[in-house]
Amino acid sequence: MNVKISLIFDYDPDGSKRNMWFVIDFKDPIPWTEQSMYLKVCSLESKDINELQDDLIGCSINLEELLVSHIGPDFLGFNLQAIQDRLSRVGIEATKIERFIVQAVDAKEVLSYTENVFI
Repeated sequence: MNVKISLIFDYDPDGSKRNMWFVIDFKDPIPWTEQSMYLKVCSLESKDINELQDDLIGCSINLEELLVSHIGPDFLGFNLQAIQDRLSRVGIEATKIERFIVQAVDAKEVLSYTENVFI
């Protein structure tokens, strides 16, 4: 799957960087007919929050919609069925989505479970 993954950061009042979101921009259509999808997230482009272009239709991803990977420690899983069900409940057509936005802390938590499985 052709995607571009960025790690978006902001600054705390003391000037230190704070990772905020994993932003996944899909170049290919999201495979909504699948139950789940796993993406390799090891090579991320780091961007300041002010560099984030807001021209794609995005969907925030909840922690409970993330999956621990069975493929390897660099992969983050997405429960596409759960995401699609949530979008449907609020009247959004899933096929319009071009971007996933994941809280960095949620992605880190799920990826830490994966690391424990593979170590």
